[in-house]
Amino acid sequence: MLKHEYLEAYLLGSGFNCKEDTLNLTQTMTLYLNMKVPRMLNYITLIFLLGTLSFQAKAQEKTIKGKVYDDHGNVLSWVNIGIRNMDVGTVSKEDGSFQLLIPDSLKDKSLTFSFVGFEENVIPVKKLNPSMNMEVVLHEKTTELQEVTITNKELKPKTLGTKLYAPLLWFNLTVREQEGYLEPAKLIKIKEPAKLLNANIRVAGNKKSKDSITFRLNIYKIEDGLPEDRLIEKNIIKTFPLSTKLLTFDLKDEDIILNEDCAIAFEYIPKNTENPIPLYSFRAVLGSTDAFIRSFSTGKWYPIDTGSLSLFLEVLQ
Repeated sequence: MLKHEYLEAYLLGSGFNCKEDTLNLTQTMTLYLNMKVPRMLNYITLIFLLGTLSFQAKAQEKTIKGKVYDDHGNVLSWVNIGIRNMDVGTVSKEDGSFQLLIPDSLKDKSLTFSFVGFEENVIPVKKLNPSMNMEVVLHEKTTELQEVTITNKELKPKTLGTKLYAPLLWFNLTVREQEGYLEPAKLIKIKEPAKLLNANIRVAGNKKSKDSITFRLNIYKIEDGLPEDRLIEKNIIKTFPLSTKLLTFDLKDEDIILNEDCAIAFEYIPKNTENPIPLYSFRAVLGSTDAFIRSFSTGKWYPIDTGSLSLFLEVLQ
């Protein structure tokens, strides 16, 4: 006869949690294993149990797919899709299509569709039908003009953030799977209004690579010490050669005025899903803990407590 603990170890090795994946699994195993029956019957029972568990595991998640459009029927690329502050999310592709796996444990949550310049569309997970292709429509926001303070003071160029870096210190960020996602950010303190000229982040660069990587620049409000809602409603996307060691967004013509502390984020856009980038390295510096990271669209932000990013702004102030 097989020992109970050996069978439990076998199940765990197969990816199942004996205490969570099925109700009364321990009692069921004990019942069958204590019966005086041939060993072959135990194996048949085990196969039956594993097959049942596999079916239950699949039943505990659903795959949602569809396309995102604007009011005029145009597809929207790179829309942030996910469950707020949870590690479940994705972005729509260039053709507006998306696919997302939602575990049953989040059935009481809501799925958020968020895009710069548009009102969010929030749909309860319980109302999502995995058997249908969704057609999600986002409505344009009424944009409020940014308030600008007029001053006679002569504006001077300044650098905000961290321009230096430690030569041997990196943040190596892993891009999840083929359609992965990552978004590093850094807190920038604003003591007086500043006109944004450019935003920069130092990366490793790969001289031999002829590939490229795409980022979207996001500027977030700070709430309870973490990035929160967008502060600036501008969809600023740029593709860089992988050989580049300094990623720069030129913002001189964007007329962006910063009046409060904010988080500047470089959001990775997974354009090239056929040849994904598994790892990307950002320059870093010790002695500061004002950086954040999240690896799921609309997901939870995590502080980086081992240093900070070499990320800086050039402004007129």
